[in-house]
Amino acid sequence: MNVKKQMIKLTQIVPFLASILVGYLIGVFESNAEATYNNLPYLLGTIVFPMIVGIFLGLEDAIKEWRREGKLRFNYIMFLLFTVIPLLGVINYYFIGLKIIPGLHELFGSIYFNWTIMIISGFYFIRSFYKEKE
Repeated sequence: MNVKKQMIKLTQIVPFLASILVGYLIGVFESNAEATYNNLPYLLGTIVFPMIVGIFLGLEDAIKEWRREGKLRFNYIMFLLFTVIPLLGVINYYFIGLKIIPGLHELFGSIYFNWTIMIISGFYFIRSFYKEKE
């Protein structure tokens, strides 16, 4: 029982520490982008690192789900709706910049909105795995 309490505390502390690390790394990438005019590491960091924080936030529930009896499954609909589509919106804004859907470019124009979307995407990505009773 003591190990479970330690695991729960660890899964609550890791997202906090990861968010501090993410903020620091994105700051380093941003200053590097300003100095070298190479924006690619900064742009990838603003997509990947917040998604990792979202994965850490959903990790506690995912571990509980994975410990249950049953066969591991993947919820494709949740993955597509909450991970792939927002990721495509962020990639469209950063790399392509096309205005295919009116208002989409303006919606993804805020870096903080994009970080929030990527954190939510990471959370739902890890939650897409579940166990089904046989």
